[in-house]
Amino acid sequence: MNRISERLSVIEKQLADLNEKQRTEKTSWEEDRKLLNETKDIKEQIQRLEHEAVIAEKQTDYNKVAEIKYGKIPTLQKRLTDIEGKLEAVKKQGKS
Repeated sequence: MNRISERLSVIEKQLADLNEKQRTEKTSWEEDRKLLNETKDIKEQIQRLEHEAVIAEKQTDYNKVAEIKYGKIPTLQKRLTDIEGKLEAVKKQGKS
């Protein structure tokens, strides 16, 4: 009977370890997915702003063009670069 309870104890510990690993992996996956979605959203915003700048330029609204090209787009590009850096770090961590 003692061997059975020891074996049961070992199996319960293994199960607990696997459950913890699964939680950790799921959290990591969710963070990766969030970062990927954020990069997609930022790229779409940049594309929309570039289109707005073209329209504003055709309407000779050069203040708006400047605001978009030299304010909004560079800010979004910096955020995109930061997020892509985080994703790259996560990839390197996963390979280790």
